[in-house]
Amino acid sequence: MRNRLLRNVVLALGLILVPILAHADNYKMGAYYFGVWNQNSCNVCNANNSDWWRGAREYSAGQVPGGLPWSKEDFSHVEPAIGFYDNSLPSTLAKHIKQARANGIDYFNFYWYWSSVLNGGKGAEKYFDGLHAYLATPTTYDLEFAISITAHPFGNLDIPAAHSARAIDTIITYLMEPHYLKTSDGRPVVFLIDTRAIAGGSHGEVVNFLALLDQRVSAAMNVSPFIVISTELNGQPGAGGGAPLNVNNLGAVDGHSCLNYFGVSLNPGSDTLGTMSRYNTTLPGILDGWDNKPVVPCLMSDFDEKPRQLTGTPVNNIRYLTDWNLTRFRTGLQNTKSFVDGRNEGVIENHVNLYAWNEWREGGHSLEPNAPQGNQMLNEVASVFGLDTFGTQNCKDTGNCPGSVDLPSGTLDLATCSLIEGWARDADSSLPTQVEIYRGPRGKGNTPVATVTANLERIDLPFPDKNHGFSLATPTAFKTGNPESVYAYARNLGVNGNLLSERIELAGQTSITCSTSQVAPTGVSASDGTFTDKIRVTWNAASGATSYEVWRHTANNAAAATRIAQNVSTTLFDDTTATPGTTYYFWVKAVSAAGTSPFSASNSGYRGVAAPQDPEGTLDLATCNELAGWARDPDNTAALQVRFYKGGPAGGGGSLVTTITANEYRSDLPYADKNHGFSIALPAAFITGQQETIYAYALDINATGGQTGGLWQLVSSPRVVTCGSPNVPPEGTLDQASCQSIAGWARDSNNTAPIQVHIYTGGPAGGGGTVFANVIADSFRSDLPFADKNHGFDIPAGSIPTGTPIYAYGINIDAGGNMSGPNVQLSLSPRSLTCP
Repeated sequence: MRNRLLRNVVLALGLILVPILAHADNYKMGAYYFGVWNQNSCNVCNANNSDWWRGAREYSAGQVPGGLPWSKEDFSHVEPAIGFYDNSLPSTLAKHIKQARANGIDYFNFYWYWSSVLNGGKGAEKYFDGLHAYLATPTTYDLEFAISITAHPFGNLDIPAAHSARAIDTIITYLMEPHYLKTSDGRPVVFLIDTRAIAGGSHGEVVNFLALLDQRVSAAMNVSPFIVISTELNGQPGAGGGAPLNVNNLGAVDGHSCLNYFGVSLNPGSDTLGTMSRYNTTLPGILDGWDNKPVVPCLMSDFDEKPRQLTGTPVNNIRYLTDWNLTRFRTGLQNTKSFVDGRNEGVIENHVNLYAWNEWREGGHSLEPNAPQGNQMLNEVASVFGLDTFGTQNCKDTGNCPGSVDLPSGTLDLATCSLIEGWARDADSSLPTQVEIYRGPRGKGNTPVATVTANLERIDLPFPDKNHGFSLATPTAFKTGNPESVYAYARNLGVNGNLLSERIELAGQTSITCSTSQVAPTGVSASDGTFTDKIRVTWNAASGATSYEVWRHTANNAAAATRIAQNVSTTLFDDTTATPGTTYYFWVKAVSAAGTSPFSASNSGYRGVAAPQDPEGTLDLATCNELAGWARDPDNTAALQVRFYKGGPAGGGGSLVTTITANEYRSDLPYADKNHGFSIALPAAFITGQQETIYAYALDINATGGQTGGLWQLVSSPRVVTCGSPNVPPEGTLDQASCQSIAGWARDSNNTAPIQVHIYTGGPAGGGGTVFANVIADSFRSDLPFADKNHGFDIPAGSIPTGTPIYAYGINIDAGGNMSGPNVQLSLSPRSLTCP
């Protein structure tokens, strides 16, 4: 099952292994997701009780209370097929992901809100429960996601200018998720639904916010965001008044989209009733009326806000479409498809936003499968757009999709005029899947030009089963003399290894230009231990070649080889990266205007092993501010580890304090390789107010860079320092333990930085107590008798039973800000939790 384990492997190793999640059809289909169906966000819904589904549940099956004109209306379609749910639970989002994938949807577009008053006025996310639950699901990588910034000029949902950087940095944490929605050239797509309350909402303020967004994303991700703005709300005056925003002149904006454009369906002069017919007729012209920037078209499935209204609301005061039916919805889909097919939107070509997956309180007929009718709405979307769907009807309705949920992952690593290579793996089965090779994207009249089974060993794959590579000679269909696009698609597997109908595009599609084949070089020869610093590879010149490529592998298998050099202009190459003593096989390819040749015949060679030498270096400096010096091993130019001990030498009673890498540039070193210096702040373990002896050692390595375990004491080590003052334990008080909150303060006199406070219930730490919360004591407390007063804490008590003992501990830090113990139980702790 694809889960957080794969994500952690990807992020830890820096591997580009996250699958491209788009279906293999022509379109990138997204659905807006409303994440408030949970207890934390129920205040945004209107009705008569504490049930966060409120009207949506109360009004289902025609049970609208009261004698209203719409009291006999059947609202059973607002009951989800999976039942009324809590979307702060990952289990709910897991079902939604499975439903969406099975019905051909590629991504959820989450509403994203900021509050100007949360967190003591510092601002923070609001209504984020659904988004966070989505990211916590084991199947989160089976569906891409995007966020739509929604800064409404009401309900404290503004983003003040002072909050801009913090809000943007929060957004960046989502953009850096490997399955965040991106353009075809790798830029994260950021949607703007409402900018009216961004820094006041004036044109200049929004321009500044977007410029800061572009700047901070570019700095964090080395790629600029693709910013897409909706015009329906942003064409109104901002929260600060003034002229409406000019959405066609916003600097960093790259394209346009919309949410639903309900207003185009209203009767002239009316604020309420509208028709789906008028909406279908008017929307395409509005989409075409924007400037020359790319458009991500939208389509609303319905609009009917009756389920969120109080029962005393007159029907004439409620906005809804009077003529909705499934046929008119299909007409809207067909109009949208015609709009998409008639335009070329570049890097966001064929993206579509649908309103909405689960806007049950005002979306009317939402896309999410409902209890009485199942996936009829999504079935219309898949039918009109020709989407790839999979699974049983129960899978499409309820997300119960055994054996067909986890999608293949993989990459197209190499596409040349001689070879196409990559890997593909399906988490549902250890059996190999099939990979289909296309000229251009699948589904546009293209059929596979080749099919290959991904069953070759790839030792670089981070899975226990590694036989998922594929390699094939480049089909002649690509050798036209013209640029040809190479696409690869992996077939989805069921749990029994059976091939399913869904295909998933692999990352790495590329373009190649190939004509007549270039002849491979002959006479390849690799040196056998002649040199200790390299393997020399030579070959005979190939007729017509303008350059050469050198390939290498530890086994005589060209399909698994790695290219280690290209654009080589001579018939000689020195491989200085080979591990001494390891045998390698080498191949050479010739490159010319006619293309790249096949592999040459192979030849093996190895790099000689030099006699080992000991490390060398000096501890040049030891002050209360800094430790500095250098360390180098003549056996290898790799940076060495340096270990520092206190209280005695290594192996002679000393204790290890820290380990660093000596990799800083030192111009004074008498070697060609000078990146062997080190300098660090004096570790807190030596800042005790007492005399401390510092021992420094270099860790020996061999010619291959492997650690031998030997420690070599640096010249001028040990050194003695006396720094700082003795470590003083923290102080503080547990002031309150009530049903509303647990509050108090904690401070460490060694450092004015806020410290951690650990809260236990039912008993002390290490004595039967249970961890309830770890908090940072950083709130302002005007009553504290110190110059620095940001040392308070106040957290909700949650559901702790009254009478429960509450223990609070201040976590000790030293002058360097390091947690060093001992930790101290706060004054007045424990307290028994009491309710008024």
